[in-house]
Amino acid sequence: NAYVEIHIDNSEGRLPIDSPSEVVILKRSVGLKKDEYFLDRKHVTKVEILNLLESAGFSRSNPYNIVPQGKVNQLTVMR
Repeated sequence: NAYVEIHIDNSEGRLPIDSPSEVVILKRSVGLKKDEYFLDRKHVTKVEILNLLESAGFSRSNPYNIVPQGKVNQLTVMR
């Protein structure tokens, strides 16, 4: 088993969720039989995650996104 966890700064409210925190945690657990998805430690479906990201401006039809120079490094060291 493995997992990927992404911490997203939602202080600007781009992700339309009710969260007391300004940081949104997306987690994907990869298992032998099926993958599981979590949003702020709550079990959700893959479709819910995709819809949430799409509502924040990430397109399903275009998987490429423009990332400003230095932003990837800034995101990787964000706490």
